[in-house]
Amino acid sequence: MSEEQQPRGPMSALAISMVKNEADIIEACVRHNLHFVDLFVVIDNGSTDGTRQILEALRAEGLPLLIIDDPVFGYFQSEKTTEVYRRVVPVFQPELVYLLDADEFIRAPDRLALESVLRRVSIGGQALLPWMTHIPAPQSTTQQMLEDPLGGAPWRRKREEPLYYKAVIRRNPQDDDTLVVEQGNHAIRMSDGRSVPTVTIQGAHVAHLPVRTVDQVNVKAINGWHAYMVRNRTCHFPGQGTQWQLLYERVTRGSGIQRSDITTVALDYAQTPRAGAARTLAEDAVRDPMTPRYGQLRHLSLGRHDALSKVALSMEQHLSDEFRGASQNAMGELMDLATVAHALRAFYIGRLVTPQGPWESGLQRVAPEMQSVKIDQAEGVFAPELDVPSIEAVAPRLVAGVARCVVTWLPAGHDGHLLAQILSTWAAYGWEADMMQTLSLRALATYGDVRRGGLVLRRIDPSRADKAPAVREALVAMASQPFRWTDPQPQVVEYPLQALSLRPAA
Repeated sequence: MSEEQQPRGPMSALAISMVKNEADIIEACVRHNLHFVDLFVVIDNGSTDGTRQILEALRAEGLPLLIIDDPVFGYFQSEKTTEVYRRVVPVFQPELVYLLDADEFIRAPDRLALESVLRRVSIGGQALLPWMTHIPAPQSTTQQMLEDPLGGAPWRRKREEPLYYKAVIRRNPQDDDTLVVEQGNHAIRMSDGRSVPTVTIQGAHVAHLPVRTVDQVNVKAINGWHAYMVRNRTCHFPGQGTQWQLLYERVTRGSGIQRSDITTVALDYAQTPRAGAARTLAEDAVRDPMTPRYGQLRHLSLGRHDALSKVALSMEQHLSDEFRGASQNAMGELMDLATVAHALRAFYIGRLVTPQGPWESGLQRVAPEMQSVKIDQAEGVFAPELDVPSIEAVAPRLVAGVARCVVTWLPAGHDGHLLAQILSTWAAYGWEADMMQTLSLRALATYGDVRRGGLVLRRIDPSRADKAPAVREALVAMASQPFRWTDPQPQVVEYPLQALSLRPAA
């Protein structure tokens, strides 16, 4: 049997999405697309409609989700997604990276069938999945669209005019620092001008549901165009987001959008205006129902679905961010508050032991739900740069059944030998590295010490005891690999993408 004929397992894959106020569809999107990827990375751009709460509930179920807080208003999708790619991908090291939006669903016979096609893409190249827009059935109610969005949209456009694509990257590690995600996630390019090998995929596509209900499309039009207005003040890209501008003008200065308009709005979305007869379901769509992979949706009650409150709360969040005081200089310290808080929240820590001084006051500011307590009362411990003697002093004082996690990182310049010692010492006291949370900590980190040596530990799970040695070996192997990272200036980091400094132009 030739190498090409050898049976192959799935390629390692992750998806990156930037979302805002997608409570009506985010659960379906995550559950469905996790049938094709191993990790879903979601950049939450200041959602105020329950999107974040739904994501947290999905993560609490054990789904492989990395949630990145992004409070900066404005549709800086290219800049933010590119930065997330450069942070997350080198840490998790997937073979494939899907660039998706919350209203997009991979449609393929199954994962292995799709990946058999994607293997033909050159390493360092991109595959383009055709974008096919689905149309809500005229009789679909708002409740039906919430409970089963794909089932409520069994029609799709016959023709895409123009046809757009969504990019899937076959990663080349050497490109991690130069790869740029284009606005809209439709393609990638290289910042040094090199061409990107590109393959257009046949036999699979991305099902796109941009128009679902009246309230949803009204909010999409208002919040979406406001976000583009902010971006264009900074980046000066007139013409981007035209479909949102047209809908915004219709909502605010035109006839508005009613339930009877949803079919036409969906047919016309992001399409070249047609002269003469309007697009119709009978002439311009085909019934092509798609089998969903999300099952029953469990967390819809966590979302706000009325348009007025979603628009109002979004503007409230924007104004609060605009007038929030700038982060304090860390006086030479590299303080990754956002990253530490994220790791602790993954374990729902309410009582915390942390170093006194700037770290303690900083965490109280970004995570006020966490209370500083004595070590024998602590659910979580944050202690940077613990060496072996420090571990031997701290670990016996952590009360079993109370303490659930430890967040730390190794001293600068550590090697695999020191890491092996530290992991073995923790193991002797009943603690093991949590691989998912450790990699998440490193991926979100702004500074090199945390990115290279970050550790999140949890109590040893007897049911997973056989996997612990493999985790330790993998982390030790990572410690011996070349490491490249340039730290930004010392600052108090209150959200992961803060170093991008994306703010509207004055």
